[in-house]
Formats: sequence, C-alpha cells, structure tokens
Amino acid sequence: YNKYFCIGSILGGAGVIFINMKSPYLDATYAAILCISVIFTANTKLSVMRRGFVLICVISIVCVTNIYYMPTLAIKKESVRDQFGLARIFDSPFMKKRILMHGSTMRGGQSLVELKSENIDFYYEPLSDLFRVVRQNKPYLSVLSMGLGVGSLSCLSVDGDHFTFIEPNINIKRLVDANFNYLNSCQDKAKVIIGDPRWVLTSMPKLNKYDIIVIDNYISGSIPSHLLTFEAIKEYQSALQPNG
Repeated sequence: YNKYFCIGSILGGAGVIFINMKSPYLDATYAAILCISVIFTANTKLSVMRRGFVLICVISIVCVTNIYYMPTLAIKKESVRDQFGLARIFDSPFMKKRILMHGSTMRGGQSLVELKSENIDFYYEPLSDLFRVVRQNKPYLSVLSMGLGVGSLSCLSVDGDHFTFIEPNINIKRLVDANFNYLNSCQDKAKVIIGDPRWVLTSMPKLNKYDIIVIDNYISGSIPSHLLTFEAIKEYQSALQPNG
C-alpha cells in the first residue's frame, strides 16, 4: 500500500507542479493522471497489471481525443496578467503554430512555418462564407469587430475594405503587435481602438454604419454580459447598414 501511495503522490504532485508551466492544456492531462493516482492509492485490490492497463487506457484517450487541440509540447513565450486575466503566448512545435491564450480561451494562432498570413486559422475561417454573401451586393465592406483576437479577421478583407477593431485590453494589443503579423500582412490600414466595445460604439458618430459587426470580445472564457443585453443588441442593429 505504501508503494502505491508514493506512486500516486508523485504523479499527482507532478501534475500540480507542471500545470500551465509549458502548455495551456496540461491541466487536463494531469487532471486525468491525478484521477489515476487515486485508483493507485484507493483501490488496492486491483492487480499491478490491471492498474497499468487503466493507466495506459486513460492516457491514450486523453492524447487521442486532444491530438490537435492539445499541444502538450507548447513552449510559453510570453505572458501578461492584468485585471482582465492571464494572457499567454505559446509556440507549439507539434501544431507548428503560435497561439494566444486568454485564460482558458484560445483567441487565435498563426503558422510558424508560413509567416505570411493569408491563411486564416481557427474559428474565423467559417466567416469567409458570410463575407462572400454580403459582398454579392457590395464589393467593399465596412467591418467592426468587438475584440481583436490575433487580428486574423482582417485576412477576410480585400483592397478597399475598412476594418475597425475595438479591444478593451491594451496588453492584448501589445502581445498581438509583437507576436503576430495578420494586421500588417492583410489589412495594414485597420483601425484598432482601445476601450470598452459598447462604450466606444455609442460614442462613435451616428453616421458610421457597418456592413458586418463581429462580437468576439472574450474576457478569459466568457463574453462580458453587458455586450449581450437586449439594449446592446439594439445598439448593434442601429450601427448596421440596412442590409448588414
């Protein structure tokens, strides 16, 4: 029993020590290993072979189900903690991407292989269909994004488009400028305003109308509630073009 207790304590302690040190996702991995350590310490009736089999199965499930979204070899490049939470930059040799994490949310990434940023990574790519539909009636678009992410939304632009980003966290802007080049490569004329998105929008001239408004203002793992109220939606509607 003492031998298994020691093994379980070492595995569980290693998980606590290494969480968030190298990878933004190591917490899930070591949480699974910590659960396995409980099996080692609590269920002494299991044979060593069965304990080993359970260990291999759980680790395999964790690795296989997270093979793409879990860059366990990611190396932390830079981090900033402020009133909005913890923002971190990771380089993942496994995914061959540079990633921006804000709390538990992946805000975007860029290929480490192709430094030119024409290819859009992560969740902005499906928006290309929306942009294509709107362009059927208007060749040049005025786009407002509440939240900067890594600036990859700008790669949906064409010459003549006007993009405005409202980012509440100036440290996100600094991290993006230093580590990603979407804005410079795809939309070097994009305007980035620092401030609360809703307050900035209401303070803009009423003549400013947008074809597309994107709400992507995550603070750690959630969108601020004041950006999703009924009154906020009415403000967004009033800022849209008639066919926006």
